[in-house]
Amino acid sequence: MKILPCHFRSIYSLAALTCALFISFPSLSEAQEQTTPSKALLIEHLKTTYALLEKGDYPGASKYFVLPPKFTPDMLNAFIKRKEISLDGILRLEKEASFDKASVLFGADKAASLAKRSGVDVEHCYGFYHKTKEATAEVIALWKDGTFKIVRLDDVGKLLPVK
Repeated sequence: MKILPCHFRSIYSLAALTCALFISFPSLSEAQEQTTPSKALLIEHLKTTYALLEKGDYPGASKYFVLPPKFTPDMLNAFIKRKEISLDGILRLEKEASFDKASVLFGADKAASLAKRSGVDVEHCYGFYHKTKEATAEVIALWKDGTFKIVRLDDVGKLLPVK
């Protein structure tokens, strides 16, 4: 067995270390994706919110909303009963709805009015406006600090299941 000179061993060690670093850490684009609002992130947010509402964890669910000052978490109990949200509706949005800035989906005036009513900056609001035969589902969510908070949730539970 031939032993390599010291400088060759250093080169091989450096190459191995470089490969390990690229394999172990996410790329810059992956890190950026985690801090960029997306359809997939909003869908996951809605699914988590729905699960909390379904099991009656209203204080837990309230953390996923921008709530008015006098709104108590228990007031969220009607969201499922009034068909404002359902898993079938969320899955339909996931499959069919377009995700974009609220001002693009709802028009600048309506989006600004809804954002102002909730005390949030419309420039950081995204969502879905999905019209079907059975309902027009509306979701507006504020993107802040790498997560969404629901500003408007309307008729998502009235969407029929995905075919």
